[in-house]
Amino acid sequence: MKLLILDFDGTLADTVPHVINCIMKCIKKFNLKELEYDDILRFNGAVLKDVLISLGAKKEQLLEIKEYYSKIFLEDLSDIKLYQHVYETLKEVIKYLEKNNYLSKKFKVYNQGEFVGYNYYISVKDSYYNINRPIY
Repeated sequence: MKLLILDFDGTLADTVPHVINCIMKCIKKFNLKELEYDDILRFNGAVLKDVLISLGAKKEQLLEIKEYYSKIFLEDLSDIKLYQHVYETLKEVIKYLEKNNYLSKKFKVYNQGEFVGYNYYISVKDSYYNINRPIY
């Protein structure tokens, strides 16, 4: 069995600015200890629960804050940028998979009526693994 595994967060894309912006929104909404962007950056890689507690969140608030964080994290992903050459590399990977018959289905993806790319299903021993975001 051949398997393609891609780690997105911090490997294919720089998600740090997005994470920090979401933490800053949580700070404002829940009246936590206010910090500047660079101060929050020092928490990079820490567990969210530990960050929230260090910012003054009470244990009974953690679930509500985490739910809010998860909601706002997915609302607008426009500040997440792919690292240099990732887009081109993924296009080459898709071409290779197509050429070697690993891609079994290809669907056009539209956003508000405008074509934005494709979703693929990768066939591996009669199983299908969905690449959920359009590649190109």
